[in-house]
Amino acid sequence: MAKHSDLKRPKPSKKPKSLVVLFCEGEKTEPVYFRGINRHWGNQIVLQFPHCGTDPKGIVSAAADAKKRSKRNKKSDPNEEIEAIWCVFDRDQHFLVQEALLQAEDNQIPVAFSNPCFELWLLLHFQDQTAHLQRDGVSRLCANFMTNYTKGPDMDMLLPSLSDAEQRARTLCNRQTTNNLPRCNPWTDVHELVEAMRRLSDSQPI
Repeated sequence: MAKHSDLKRPKPSKKPKSLVVLFCEGEKTEPVYFRGINRHWGNQIVLQFPHCGTDPKGIVSAAADAKKRSKRNKKSDPNEEIEAIWCVFDRDQHFLVQEALLQAEDNQIPVAFSNPCFELWLLLHFQDQTAHLQRDGVSRLCANFMTNYTKGPDMDMLLPSLSDAEQRARTLCNRQTTNNLPRCNPWTDVHELVEAMRRLSDSQPI
């Protein structure tokens, strides 16, 4: 007769958390923001923010190289696979932005793009924005809503309005696209990255 211990089934190995790599222009605001929403959702995914400079073309090139390495690593260790790679950069005063966007499209790497800057996405947590504005103007408006804004995004103030920001961003993108002004100021499609992160978080086993 088999011993009781022999009847125990081995526990299934737990699926590793999805790895999402974000190649961001900013080294402070964007990582603080995306780590904040990931923490809010229980850290269900693993986020990495490789240093890649601030030039959009350089950001996309670094992301493309990472994507190639991930495919090679997957053959030797499936757990090393990167679930998703995104680029996050702004229009700001950069040159060759259109070339960077085309490069990302050629490499099938999604981009969360903002015009004039990422802070427009933060502003949409609090209000609609349909008029053209400069980076300094966005910062002043954000400072009206967030205390100590110069120290970085206040996640306690931003998180309660996350769904509002997503809806406002979708509406803004639809409006600009309908007016034949895709990616023109004001524009941000950061909501697409947020939604992708949410789907991965929801798909993780408990």
